[in-house]
Amino acid sequence: MRASLSERFFSKVNKTDECWVWVSCFDRKGYGRFWKDGRNAHAHRVAYELLVAPLTREQHLDHLCRNTSCVNPAHLEPVSLMENVAREDHLLGKRCREKLTRQQLEQEIWT
Repeated sequence: MRASLSERFFSKVNKTDECWVWVSCFDRKGYGRFWKDGRNAHAHRVAYELLVAPLTREQHLDHLCRNTSCVNPAHLEPVSLMENVAREDHLLGKRCREKLTRQQLEQEIWT
């Protein structure tokens, strides 16, 4: 018998008192990856959609705990791309907080 999506997913999660740590495959940025519906998806998005609500493509999830391997929905907040980048702790987040337009932000991300 084939395991359900939820069973497959949570067999790859180590639940601690705080973060639920993804322990399977990761991308180069440290985000968990999970095979779902014939494609490689971000594990934190899968967790949020399994336990909270569906997300649109425009919705990004901010890791409030700042742990990219965390899939605990209590640590994830749906935000826009602009808000997610503005909250980041590196140079691009600083530049976004300086009130870059969406076009300027996308240019910095993709160039």
